[in-house]
Amino acid sequence: MIAARLCLFSQWEEGRNGGGWVAIIEEEDGFWKEVLDTFFEDFMALLFPEAHAGIDWEAGFQFRDKELPKLELDDKEGPRIVDKLVEVQLLGGDSQLVLVHIEVQSNRDQKFARRMFEYHYRLRAKHELPVANFAVLADLDTAWRPNRFEEKTLGTHVRLAYSMVKLLDYHAREEELSTSDNLFAVLILAVLKAQETSTKTEQDMARRADWKLRTVRSLYERRVPRAKIRRLLKFVDWIVRLPEDLGNQVFVELEKIEKVNNMAYVTSFERIGIKRGMEKGMKMGLEQGRLTSTRENILDVLGDRFGTVSEAVHDAVQGLSDIDLCKKLLREAVRAASMEDFVAALHSNQEG
Repeated sequence: MIAARLCLFSQWEEGRNGGGWVAIIEEEDGFWKEVLDTFFEDFMALLFPEAHAGIDWEAGFQFRDKELPKLELDDKEGPRIVDKLVEVQLLGGDSQLVLVHIEVQSNRDQKFARRMFEYHYRLRAKHELPVANFAVLADLDTAWRPNRFEEKTLGTHVRLAYSMVKLLDYHAREEELSTSDNLFAVLILAVLKAQETSTKTEQDMARRADWKLRTVRSLYERRVPRAKIRRLLKFVDWIVRLPEDLGNQVFVELEKIEKVNNMAYVTSFERIGIKRGMEKGMKMGLEQGRLTSTRENILDVLGDRFGTVSEAVHDAVQGLSDIDLCKKLLREAVRAASMEDFVAALHSNQEG
């Protein structure tokens, strides 16, 4: 079993009040859950190859999120929750299960090592299984490298050493990452590119746009499965952000790539397509116009992504009468991994 605490605040933007820096945390938990859901094996193989070699991947693994009790730690920043659980087997005849705790951190935290220790002993006590802890540090402080917790009191010595990687160290391996067959390398490169261009100058933004286009072309050329490309590009868009005007220019170039490869860049639909639909509705000047255009956009996105839209789905979408629900389902159309997933979301929202 794998318990994963996801707390990466990797994408930073300049704050409007006082010019400081604030972390973008909106939808963060769901975002990183999706990344690990899709690329967990790649993540382990790239960042923790020795541990990866000890897992029986042929036996498969199954996410068991609902079975993991919430673990609250005393912290001034509020309770922290371990909410990721995957069942996995170790190599060997006894098919042993273990708990692997993963924490990704991008801001320096003096209590980080203690928190790793607390997760370790609480998970061990609850499940009575061995626990392995892994830390990924995505901050910019080269000197901060916590990899153990240690405490000595009156002859009692407690020590936890855990596996740790520092993403800054991968700058020296960018050429290797750019040619790697491991798809998680694209995600690491995205973090590094965001770090390199954090001043957000015009030149930085141009470098981001160029890297984005080269990365997308590479993914299409390598014929990466569609579902994985969607999640990769969602990550890239989230972490390597562009100003709207430059983003629109990149979108035009991506549309050309899509036509050649017959594969829609759905993250761009999410970023631009939804906006186009809303603008169309606003020009019509009526609530009904907004509703009609949003329903049309849902069907357009589904058609572009999954091919023919069944009569049942078409009629269900055209029967929608609530604009907020339509906008929510437009996002579902963009994010769904399959038509079946969208239909499930459609039915769920209609029942709700």
